Amino acid sequence: MYFAQAFVCRRQHKRLLRLPTLFYRQLLSKTCVFGGYVHLFIKLTINSRTVPNDIMKKNVLFNLLISALLFLAVLVNPFILGIIFSYYEDISLPQLNTMLWAVSIFFFILILIALRFRKNVTNHLKKNIGNYILLSATVIACLFMFEFAVGLLRPHPLDYDVVNYEYNYSVHLNSDHFRDDNFSELKTMTRGFLLGDSFAFGVGVDQNNTMDKLIEKACLAEGKPCEIYNLGEPATGPTDFVKNGLKLKHYNPDFIIVSIYVDNDIDTNLELLRRSMSNMALLKIPGMLNKGCPYPFLEGPDLDPYYRDLMCQGLANPFIYKRALLGDNQKYYDHMASLVEKSTLNSLLRLRSLDVPIILMINPSRYQLNTTDFNELKRLGFDEEGPTNRSIQDSIIVWANKNNLPYIDVLPEMGSGQYYYKVDDHYTPEGNQEATRILYGHLKARQLV
Repeated sequence: MYFAQAFVCRRQHKRLLRLPTLFYRQLLSKTCVFGGYVHLFIKLTINSRTVPNDIMKKNVLFNLLISALLFLAVLVNPFILGIIFSYYEDISLPQLNTMLWAVSIFFFILILIALRFRKNVTNHLKKNIGNYILLSATVIACLFMFEFAVGLLRPHPLDYDVVNYEYNYSVHLNSDHFRDDNFSELKTMTRGFLLGDSFAFGVGVDQNNTMDKLIEKACLAEGKPCEIYNLGEPATGPTDFVKNGLKLKHYNPDFIIVSIYVDNDIDTNLELLRRSMSNMALLKIPGMLNKGCPYPFLEGPDLDPYYRDLMCQGLANPFIYKRALLGDNQKYYDHMASLVEKSTLNSLLRLRSLDVPIILMINPSRYQLNTTDFNELKRLGFDEEGPTNRSIQDSIIVWANKNNLPYIDVLPEMGSGQYYYKVDDHYTPEGNQEATRILYGHLKARQLV
């Protein structure tokens, strides 16, 4: 099978491309045979000592080597890595960028050497293929073990303080690692789940003034006690919301609120992969080694030194600067609006397996409300002159109606931007209260509380 694939690939390249040199034809042909040799690689891994002679005669091992080297050369190229794994489609750390280019060029040089000394390389592979497979497997296993060990050693405190130049608040996590009191399977009143990211979690507000606590207070004030379990988790998206909701389904909610933020919760599967990759311990090493500031990407000339120092000290969110690098907000929102139909919002439909009412709460972005703080935002690299329109809300609402999912559009009732921090993207305590008031009104109207 794999010989046939390799033969067809070579004929197609030679016929269609007509490259002027044999070297380039050979190089391109190796890209085709890689997929066709997966079966061979597995066979070699299982029993590397019994490689058939006909395979050796046809230089399959050599083709496999060239294909693997070419794959690695392309994969570690910072241009390709930036497009695949970076939301901003570049590798912003200069040292890492240089290192990746060096490794990519190194692999290409190995390809040239292998093509130049083909016979010697083939004979060497025949004798040492088992050792190379063992070495590769060992390296991969070590990387996985390192990632796993870092995850185990990373501290996960249940109580901590957040200090920001715009706000300070304390966090207490329960035994399930959510910002709430301990959950109980014993139900004595109406119970709801609040799923979401940092807005549901309550970034910027005290423990007793998160959305879930404010709803509980409002229920109690009207003589109808309720409990809302806060399953909000910062820096997450719809697939994470669903995972948290299904994981704790044994607490039997009567309804579910899904809080989404229009600025960064519209993920595609590729964006989900990028975010997962960004959390890998291996990718955080360059920042740890960078002296003076753990966020090397804060080197842009358009970032005010005052805010750079705050971000390096952990007193301001450094990723606000990366948000600024996205450029024109309207184009960014229009692009996200075009992704809604195929986004991970569709994963929210899995919550229907719990057979309870689901309400989608659409939190607007500060960039949609007014220009009051835009001059200050320019010090962080933003170049906006006016607020963006509501195209992304409209796309989400079309999706919600198509899937018969009730929603709450918070934007029309959020004033002119006075409910957000000056620089941070989150609600102030007053904004959190206003958003909760809107949410509670809809819960009452639907007779859920």
